Amino acid sequence: MFRTINSKFYLIAVLLLLLFGIGYTEVAIFLDRQAKGVQRGLGASAIDIEIQALKGTFWEVRFWEKAVLAQKHPEADKRFGELMHVTRKRIEELSLGSFSSVLAEPVARISLLLSEYETSFTRLMQLKTEQRMNQTDFAANEQALVSSVLMGGEMGLMKPLFNLARFHGSYLQHHRDSEYQALGAVLDSMAARLSDSSAGDGRVKTYLTKYRNHLDRDFALENELDVINRRFDTLSIELSDLFTSISRKTGGLSMAEAQSVADMRNLLNKSLFISAVCGVAMLFLILRILARKLVNPIKAISSVVSQVQAGNLDARFVSRDRDDITDLGLTFNSMLDTIKRNNQHLVSYKLDLERKIRELANSEEELRKHRDHLGELVDERTAELGAAIKELKLEMAERAQAEKALRESREVYRTLIETIPYGVQEVDLSGWIIFTNPAHDAIFGYSHAEMLGMNTIDLVIEGADRGLLRQFFTSGAAQQPPPSTRMFRSATKDGRVIDLQVDWNYKRNELGTVVGFISVITDVSERRKLEARLRQAQKMEAIGTLAGGIAHDFNNILTPIIGYTELALARMGSAEHAQRDLHQVLKAAQRAKDLVNQILAVSRHDREQERTAGDVSTIVEEALKLLRALIPSTIEVRQNLDPGIALVDATQIHQVLINLCTNASHAMNGTGVLDVSLTGVQIGNPGSAHIPDLDPGSYLRLRVADTGPGMDAATLERIFDPYFTTKAVGKGSGLGLAVVHGIVKRHRGAVTVRSRLGQGSIFDVYIPKIEDLPKEAADVSRELPTGTERILLVDDEQIVVDVGTGMLEELGYRVEAVTDSEQALKTFRARPEDFDLIITDYTMPNLTGTGLVREVFKTRADMPVILCTGFSEQVTEEMAKSMGIMEFAMKPLDWTRLAQMVRRVLDAQKDS
Repeated sequence: MFRTINSKFYLIAVLLLLLFGIGYTEVAIFLDRQAKGVQRGLGASAIDIEIQALKGTFWEVRFWEKAVLAQKHPEADKRFGELMHVTRKRIEELSLGSFSSVLAEPVARISLLLSEYETSFTRLMQLKTEQRMNQTDFAANEQALVSSVLMGGEMGLMKPLFNLARFHGSYLQHHRDSEYQALGAVLDSMAARLSDSSAGDGRVKTYLTKYRNHLDRDFALENELDVINRRFDTLSIELSDLFTSISRKTGGLSMAEAQSVADMRNLLNKSLFISAVCGVAMLFLILRILARKLVNPIKAISSVVSQVQAGNLDARFVSRDRDDITDLGLTFNSMLDTIKRNNQHLVSYKLDLERKIRELANSEEELRKHRDHLGELVDERTAELGAAIKELKLEMAERAQAEKALRESREVYRTLIETIPYGVQEVDLSGWIIFTNPAHDAIFGYSHAEMLGMNTIDLVIEGADRGLLRQFFTSGAAQQPPPSTRMFRSATKDGRVIDLQVDWNYKRNELGTVVGFISVITDVSERRKLEARLRQAQKMEAIGTLAGGIAHDFNNILTPIIGYTELALARMGSAEHAQRDLHQVLKAAQRAKDLVNQILAVSRHDREQERTAGDVSTIVEEALKLLRALIPSTIEVRQNLDPGIALVDATQIHQVLINLCTNASHAMNGTGVLDVSLTGVQIGNPGSAHIPDLDPGSYLRLRVADTGPGMDAATLERIFDPYFTTKAVGKGSGLGLAVVHGIVKRHRGAVTVRSRLGQGSIFDVYIPKIEDLPKEAADVSRELPTGTERILLVDDEQIVVDVGTGMLEELGYRVEAVTDSEQALKTFRARPEDFDLIITDYTMPNLTGTGLVREVFKTRADMPVILCTGFSEQVTEEMAKSMGIMEFAMKPLDWTRLAQMVRRVLDAQKDS
């Protein structure tokens, strides 16, 4: 089949072309597969980067969510909305490409959870708003309930009332079920006692029912808020797991594509090597064929020709092959045979031989052309291969760029961990610390190298917590309880005890096996202190609410006592003994009034009172009488009081002395000597003492000395700081000496303290002294201003109305008294021009005094009004005058003040 030389060369050429075609096809397939693999790998890396960014954005959303709920940042609402919008937009724009079949379901789950998160947050804010509104009404109703019970005088309700005030403050702080049940039991007890009492007040029952409704609503709202908060934690954990799962899947897909490209590269290298070996073998075969099939036979023919030229006609061409050259040799042999047989045909054979030689030359030319064409094909394929290698290098450069971007993303993550203000800790399965961030090291005060050599159990100081951690590290990886938030107490390197909040989770490898634990640690020591201060403030607020109710009712009781006493003195004539007795009653009532002011001062409800000149020794002596009942009888009280006049607020001086003496009593622990003295001193003059905060001059020095254990220097430095106390938890507020310091400063004085351990303490209070009482206008005429105008008197207490009517009528006024504010409004609307003045109480059921005034002004805008109150935090003198009320008076009103105030208002109305 391949007998001729041409056919053999054609076969070799075809084989070479086939070999190069196979190599070219393999290179093309590899490049296509590599391009697709790189593209899919980059797509997986891009999805991974986007998922990590989404995870970071979500934790930012959680941060601002807490800021919104705490209402501590003005931009919190705006920032939270922007981040939620960015998160949803990123989820919608996330392109999964060829990985949609693998990642579509978890991405859709993330979108669904984010929607649920946003819906739950909206509901949470609605519940918070509703809870604040309910608690506002709750507090107002609680105060009204306390006031109505005290006004009703039901002694059987006093103990449940005090229990109600105590449980009310605790419930608002903790919202525990036990406190809710306790309040319910107190309310049931009060309702039962009201039903058993024939004199039960309808207002108390109404307020009791409203209080029950507000309590039930507040408890239901708190439970629903707790459910939503727990759902927030579940959503956060599930979203974090989804982000981690998608990141692992994209990382696995990227690695698989990279491995596939590497396998193809190895296969291509093997194929190119085999093709090169085959090409060399084929070239060697061609050379062998040329040598055996062309050169050697020609040499043999040449030898025969030489012999023939030499005259040897017997020489012959010999060959075992069968091809064109062999045929030529055999033909030459035939020619020689013919020459021998017939010389006359020599020319004919010669011509035939020349023709054969020309054909051979033509065959050689064609072979040369084929060889040149084959070289051109080889050069062309070599150039194409070089271009493919260049493209491969370009793709490798692009991949290196993508890897650089991934490294930069990891650098951003590392920077975030190192700069966040929360401690991050990673431990192995035995609790040994293997990673911490700078914030973590700062919390504990250790260096990074020191932290890496510690076990997390060594950082916990309480034995129960240590045992819990040991048990967790022993069985936590096997049992795998759900991640949670724990509170621990720890000690820093410098010995400080701190409170920590630890939020932990598992660390898993690529197979999902737990290999350690990661924790986020927050120092909540300051937050715990603030919570303690808040609880103390709420206790004081509850006491203040009770004191306010007592003050209101007590002042209402004092009003008729003082009023009727003054009426009796004015009407009785010259009975000397009776007048003296009534003056004692009036003096006792005034002291009771001062006692109410002291109660309000202790309860933090006192307003700044006008200071008056008086003998401070008398004020101190009265305060010591009150203190004698408060201090244990085993403590000896000594007093040495020199007379001294100063411009003071007597109530506040009472409070200063009570606070100092109470602290001294507690310090002596029931046994010792309390020495109280008052003397005049000179400050700042030559030869006299010098106090840095005082101007030179005369001062009264009030000294309180005790024989207690004394104080060290560190305690003395902070003794006047608010909330600083050396007493046990729940035994003191830490505000007593801070209040003393503030009162003395407002009197333009100073307070100093001297103390040493084991030698007791001495507190000196300096108050500017005046030489004599200011001269008052001569009390020549005590006649009270009178009049004949018409007055509408409104108060829900019948006895207050009666004494007010008696005093006003004694002054000549015509009085119409009403004990129902709504009935008073109807009376005024029916005859608005029949009255020249309205005197009304503030705290009344159904319609308060300010509500009555607003309705009155709608009918007659120029109506003069005097507003009275026993005590209320809801209305002040400034607020009353801003409404158009001409005078604001605090009960109890004595006859002189009432007469002057009524005349002043009526005269001002006439002048206008």
